[in-house]
Amino acid sequence: MPSDILTARLVRVTPLCLNSITYISLCWATGGSAVQGQLVGKRFVVREFLGAGAEAQVYRAIERETDHEVALKFQFARGHETVRTYRGDGENLAHAAHLGMLLADVRGVPEVFWHGRHGERHCLATEFVDGISVEEAICKARPVRCVATLAATLGQICETLSAMHDSGLVHCDLKPENLLIGARNDLLHILDLGSAEFIGRPFRGGTSGYAAPENLDQLGPVSARADVFSLGCVLIEMTTMKLPYGGQEGRPEAGLAPLPAADAALIPTRLRDLALRMVAYDPDHRPRDARAVLAELAPLLPRLGDPRPVKAWDPDPTARYRCCVSAEPPRAVRRARRITSCPACAARIPRSRRPRA
Repeated sequence: MPSDILTARLVRVTPLCLNSITYISLCWATGGSAVQGQLVGKRFVVREFLGAGAEAQVYRAIERETDHEVALKFQFARGHETVRTYRGDGENLAHAAHLGMLLADVRGVPEVFWHGRHGERHCLATEFVDGISVEEAICKARPVRCVATLAATLGQICETLSAMHDSGLVHCDLKPENLLIGARNDLLHILDLGSAEFIGRPFRGGTSGYAAPENLDQLGPVSARADVFSLGCVLIEMTTMKLPYGGQEGRPEAGLAPLPAADAALIPTRLRDLALRMVAYDPDHRPRDARAVLAELAPLLPRLGDPRPVKAWDPDPTARYRCCVSAEPPRAVRRARRITSCPACAARIPRSRRPRA
């Protein structure tokens, strides 16, 4: 993996304690060998270290009975964190598992198979998606100029986000490294539900530079417009290689322009107005949700039979619109092997959406 991509991943995470930074660096240096080869949950054999984020490391693992590949997300081993902090990190993985159940039939959200513990560490097994992140694609293009690619990437994200918003959920941590384009079917997946929250609930946390200004103090309730802001940041980064409001380490001043005029001019004309409205300081000045953004993107989306873009990505997000691959059957396989409802979350998941035994 190129060093610039690795550096970006280590910088663009929520603030970490020194121990977590040291542990992430150790994982990259050793290839995450600490748990390789181990049996987890009496089902999964850990094979390969894939990467690390703010609160967890991710491995490729094999389910013994079926030989299916899964992505196995591990909470970091306990270091110098307080008991409260370490427990909170584990609860974020459990939270992601519960929301994965709620969104079990949403295309673009990796399927959750199991959640439990390995020693004192929380673990989460999900569908393994082989492909590239939007972050990697941006680093290769520097910047992205193809309107069809931009519209198709945002369009796919908005299709998945629309289903999430209809379920009353806000992702709260959209950023390029959490968006993965699958190599098998060119489908864009939204990863990491650990910060997601129900509309109207307090903000759980996000990533500096992508979090909406109204949520930076972590006091206000979240709304779908917070995801619209984050998605606007992704669009602007794709086209200008910069983030609005200077990366907003703190709350930007009201009335401040999202971008200097010279940077705004780098956004393709047909997307510029939408991009700047998506990152408006006042939430009421943004599109109301992902479905509203998708409606504005509709005229720009590739059509069935359109040629492949000259500088298409590989995998290519435009293929979902150019080719006859978007009509997929609803998820039905391995439904019985999903995690079951637990007393802590059963009341929050409608009965009709809970996994079948």
